[in-house]
Amino acid sequence: MNFKLNEKNGWIVPAYIEIPANTEIPAYSALGDRCTLGDCCTLGDCCTLGDCCTLGDCCTLGDRCKLGDRCTLGDSCTLGERKILRFLCLSNIDGSGRQIKIFIHEDEETIEAGCFKGTLKEFCAKAKEEDKLRYVRIITAVVKADKEENK
Repeated sequence: MNFKLNEKNGWIVPAYIEIPANTEIPAYSALGDRCTLGDCCTLGDCCTLGDCCTLGDCCTLGDRCKLGDRCTLGDSCTLGERKILRFLCLSNIDGSGRQIKIFIHEDEETIEAGCFKGTLKEFCAKAKEEDKLRYVRIITAVVKADKEENK
């Protein structure tokens, strides 16, 4: 595929583009809104996806990739080396409009919020440290409800 390159040699993919199955997308690429990736695509580290993108089954996202609002992940996708069972996204919990992403793995959860990325336990500790107890209550409740529903 031929796309313009950014300053870090990542692709600049316009909105509404369909990427074929098994494509390897280089690190630091930026995909526009509503892009569609076929099955088994691989995104390098630090890629960003625009809003409403769709990833096919068995896609792999590199470390520190950022997903836009309302993105959809196919079955058996992985984040880094970890399989994603489910992906949840919440926003505006405290009225700020900030987005929190929850990646459910087999053994634990990964939480992304702003610059933070870590486990649920690490997220709650950081939120308590910053006196953001609403985040602790709501994110913990969402993860608990997801676990109960998907036993």
